[in-house]
Amino acid sequence: MWQDPIIEEIHKIRLEIETDCHCNFDEIFYQAVQAHKQFLLQEPIIMIPNQASIDKSIDEESLRGVIG
Repeated sequence: MWQDPIIEEIHKIRLEIETDCHCNFDEIFYQAVQAHKQFLLQEPIIMIPNQASIDKSIDEESLRGVIG
């Protein structure tokens, strides 16, 4: 059976968190809330497209190929 490396990493991290918190749900929840608060305090990252991506135009024929 194929295993997704991303899912495997998620399971590994989940087990580490459970071990660190001694499988105490209240502690896991508390740490999740604290991590969320830290995330909210971060400056937002604004993605500004570069000029090359702005200059690309889609002609009507290409659009029909995408839409079908």
